[in-house]
Amino acid sequence: MPDSSAPVLVTGGSGFLAVHIIFRLLDDGRRVRATIRSLDRGPEVRATMGLLREDGAGGVAPPVPGFGQLPELVGDYRGAGAQVRLAVDGDPSALPETVGSTVYRIVQEALANAAKHATGTPVTVAVTVADEDVTVLVDSAGPPGHGSGMGLINMAERAGALGGSCTAGPGGHGWLVTATLPRRTDESRAR
Repeated sequence: MPDSSAPVLVTGGSGFLAVHIIFRLLDDGRRVRATIRSLDRGPEVRATMGLLREDGAGGVAPPVPGFGQLPELVGDYRGAGAQVRLAVDGDPSALPETVGSTVYRIVQEALANAAKHATGTPVTVAVTVADEDVTVLVDSAGPPGHGSGMGLINMAERAGALGGSCTAGPGGHGWLVTATLPRRTDESRAR
């Protein structure tokens, strides 16, 4: 096999990061998959790149979680002992997948931050689906923690990529994450 230089796009961290990997391709591709897995930051990377395939189910990567998986996400945190309340106002059924998955990822990051920095305090997740926008509020009753801030940057970048915004800081009952996303992305407006 010849040497190959392949650019790989990795999402996460501080946005999109082009990583150039130089490797010798092996017949079975194990080294390629191992290299990509070492850079993998989540299921959306596998789905985006379409390079990592799981065994079973026809070898198709699992779908990126979306709005419909929010109750399961909250349930997972409750099962781990967190006090999380989820309230959804409005009908999310017609949201584009990109908006739904962005809502999911912002809530996921906010809950992870609350679990890490405000363990044992109540958290309220409120999502409002209005005519033009989707608003996400995640209010934890704990004091702000001291982390790297990368999760906050990720949330802001995810929202910004859709033309929305996300802020986090002291507010609410302690720490408040507020995201506003357009209900329709440019892609869904074109339809």
